[in-house]
Amino acid sequence: MFYAIEYAYGRGVINNGVRADRVLQFTRRELRDMWVKDNEQRDNLIARDPRVRKADWLEDGDPDGWGVIARNRVLHIASLKPYAGELLTYAQPRWVATASEQELIQWAVAIN
Repeated sequence: MFYAIEYAYGRGVINNGVRADRVLQFTRRELRDMWVKDNEQRDNLIARDPRVRKADWLEDGDPDGWGVIARNRVLHIASLKPYAGELLTYAQPRWVATASEQELIQWAVAIN
């Protein structure tokens, strides 16, 4: 597993002695790294980090990671940009991140 943190109020802010940060676990390093890179309020964590070890429950970050990859793909490929609304709102992020451009365009046209 790979871990990351999203700071709720910034890296140095502690809210009433308790951090309100979000700690996520990812099954793939690529997903974690893309998610962290997407926002300056995020950092990688290691499994031995106290924030990981003290967590009662770790949120599944894979959907967020796939979402970042899907958004970047749609916004940086000219043929997909006209369908960004449909692809990013209604389609599964993992599918958008991995399907062929042709398949994505056909689906977006079909739902309109």
